[in-house]
Parts: sequence; C-alpha cells; structure tokens
Amino acid sequence: EELIGVVAEYRKRGLPLDVIVQDWKYWGKYGWSAMKFDEDIFPHPEKTIQTLHDKYNAHIMISIWPKFGYETDIFKEMNAKGFLYPYDSFKNDPSYTNDTGVYDAYNKDARDIYWKYASDGIFSKGMDGWWLDGTEPEFTLVDTQEEFIRLMKKVGGASSGSTSRFMNPFSLMTTKGIYENQRRTTSDKRVYILTRSAFAGQQRYAATTWSGDIFAEWNILRNQISAGLNFSMAGIPYWTNDIGGFFVSHAGGCENDEYRELYVRWFQFGVFTPIFRSHGTSTPREIWRFGEKGDWAYDALEKFDHLRYRLMPYIYSLAWKVTEENYTLMRGLAFDFTRDANVLNIDDQYMFGPAFLVNPVTVPMYR
Repeated sequence: EELIGVVAEYRKRGLPLDVIVQDWKYWGKYGWSAMKFDEDIFPHPEKTIQTLHDKYNAHIMISIWPKFGYETDIFKEMNAKGFLYPYDSFKNDPSYTNDTGVYDAYNKDARDIYWKYASDGIFSKGMDGWWLDGTEPEFTLVDTQEEFIRLMKKVGGASSGSTSRFMNPFSLMTTKGIYENQRRTTSDKRVYILTRSAFAGQQRYAATTWSGDIFAEWNILRNQISAGLNFSMAGIPYWTNDIGGFFVSHAGGCENDEYRELYVRWFQFGVFTPIFRSHGTSTPREIWRFGEKGDWAYDALEKFDHLRYRLMPYIYSLAWKVTEENYTLMRGLAFDFTRDANVLNIDDQYMFGPAFLVNPVTVPMYR
C-alpha cells in the first residue's frame, strides 16, 4: 500500500517520477537477502508490480546483496558447493557482527546460482531494475575504512586468489553476473543496475554507482561535487549520490526548515547529475513532506523536478555520446577549457554536457 500510494500521489500532483525503489527486508521470515518476498508483507508481488506498470506507468527497482543469511536456501546451496568466502579466520574477531555469508562473484557457477535465485524469486515477478547493495563487498559492519580493510584481509581467498590482492573488482564481477544472465534470459527488458562500488569498465554492465551512505551536512553536499567529478574523470560516466544525505536524524528531518534548505539545494544539484535520485533513512523524502504547494520548499522542489524532465531529450543525447563517443555527462572544467589554467583547481563547478555550467549552492543562505 505504501509503495503504490507514493507513486499514486506523485501522479495525482503532476510530479514527474520514473522509478520507485523497494529497499531491504522485504524477505522477512526467509532471512537476509533470501531473494524472495515474504508473503506476510507482500502477498501479491506480481500484482503490485503490474499495477505500477499498467496503472501508473512507473518502474520498480529492488535491493539485493552479495551476502545471505545462514537460514536462506541460497546460502545453503552456495555453502554446499564451496562458493562462499570462508569465515573461520575471523568469526571470533570482536569486530565481526554478521551472521551472513558472501558469495564468490569471481566464480561463474556461483554467479549463475546468484542469478537463479534472483530470477526465480524477483525478476520473474516483473522487476525492472537491480539495486546491488554492499558490493565492496560488505563482509561486516564497521566504523572505519581501516577496520574494514583489516577484516577483509583476514578473509580466506576464493577462486580469484587472496582477498587482499583481488577484492577490488568484486563489484565488476557481481554486476557482470546479473547483466549477462539477464541478457541471456530475455532481450525484452533493458538491464539496469545501481551499485555501491565500482571498478574500471563497469559501465559495460549497465551499472551506475552511488557514493554510499553519507551524512546530511553542508560540507558533505559540497564534497559530493568533487567526488562525482573525480569519479567521472576516472572514466566511469554514470554516478549518483543520495539527495539529502542518507543519515538525517541528526539534521532534524523533513519538517525542519534547516534540513529543508539543505535538501532543496541538494535536490537542485541532483538535477544536474547523470542519475537523479533521492534516497536515505530517518525521514521521508517525498516532495510533499517538505511542505505543500505555495510553500517555498515544495515549490522549489516541484520546479526542479519538472526541470529535470525538460532536460530529458538533452540527457538522452548525452547518453548517446557516452556510448558512441566515450563522453562524460558530468565534466570537470579542465575537460572543456584545456587552455585555461584557472580552472584546474576548481572542483565545485562543472559542465553538465556542453550546454550547462553548474555551480551549486553549498552553504546555508537563510537558516
């Protein structure tokens, strides 16, 4: 009801929307990333998805993970065939908190099993896109990159060899498995993947990368600009971030005017990124949560939502240039003004294609 209701309200208000995302825990009683819907929560997933398609002309994306709860069928099959990373080396480590197993995405047979469960439990219901979360991969929940690296190096090797040497392309391999298997299954539906990590050349698998679970703060909004530019200049064209920040509870939420100002500015920046999407926890993100028509925040969000859709022919043309001419949508100024030394260190402005110089507001002006 919530999923359908949000899309219905966007349509009722005339607010453009293409995709709604079903995030984690839809698996309920079946266990972490079981690749199936808990019928107590989603009694009719096919009907729900068909309603989104037929009545509301919307797409739906769902989150799946490369790790599975011990009680799930996919864990049991992967484990029986030796397709999980061994955990004995650090299960007694005080930093290890998960009761899940990560699959070996470097093994083709493991990738095929991963797709079998994703296809049977989800894709066959009519799902349109994949949110591949935790593709670092996330072996366990820790607070720092240093702790993450320390634990990762304790994991035993897989078919590729030592994790400390060969783990960086994990996201490339798991997106490869989804892309190639879906293409083999059907050519009737475009593959689309959103993933939390990246490796060189990953765009060949229809993958967009987002910058992860960031905090709702002005300086982090500012740093997302340079992060996106560096990412794009590294040769991967499709990047995005959580509009409004992922973690918001410290910032007051959608009814707080200070957060509303931050969210509006973030939303405006998001219009001029390769993929335009709002996501996060702690507070709702629907446009009407920030006020009603006639309120400053609502009107600004409505205006820029419509602007993004006015830009669609332009954005599709840029996407063609990405495919045919190795172009990038989000461009550091040095790309297009090669003889101007003044632009070499500018990392808070950029070109969005050849037509728009984008200079987002990244400091509070009113509250």
